[in-house]
Amino acid sequence: MTTGDWDFDNANWVLDSSIYVSAPSSFREDWTAAAPKFFIKTTVVPIANVKEGRVITYLRFARASVADSVTIYLRYQDVNNHYKVLIYGNGTINVIRVKAGVSTTITTGSVTITPATWQNFRFTWWNDYVGLVVRVEHYEGGNWVKKVSPDAYDAENNWKDIGGRVGFRHVASAAFPTWMDDTYIYGVPP
Repeated sequence: MTTGDWDFDNANWVLDSSIYVSAPSSFREDWTAAAPKFFIKTTVVPIANVKEGRVITYLRFARASVADSVTIYLRYQDVNNHYKVLIYGNGTINVIRVKAGVSTTITTGSVTITPATWQNFRFTWWNDYVGLVVRVEHYEGGNWVKKVSPDAYDAENNWKDIGGRVGFRHVASAAFPTWMDDTYIYGVPP
């Protein structure tokens, strides 16, 4: 993918040609006041709203801190209505529902983050008889390992019939950036 595959809400990002998984570069925030939020364009997925899907991506944190995070948005309607997975530099993972502006943590988990190393993550969400299921996995020792166990379940299963956009947000600082590279997005259309 290229930068043209994304809709960015601000210009506070750069392509880093010195640190990456695959040449020629990786994505990182450029450490300005407003952290960048960006969503995959519909011509890439190629559907406007993903109701069930998977994101596989490499993330890299400069330090193990709750001050640094990467958000993965699922079924994003707007700033007040979406699901998200928050991964902090200290390894804390939160699966959150935001509905009518109210945030509810569905479940939490953790992963061991080694600063300044690439970490491969997989996020999968689907409809089940219990509602929405969100699975967070980390690639360890040649296997995908669940990091939120049991999986996150939300009986409300909001926006199941219409889906929503898939996107990201990075929060960090000049001294301690976060990076993202080799991102794959798969989706089932509504």
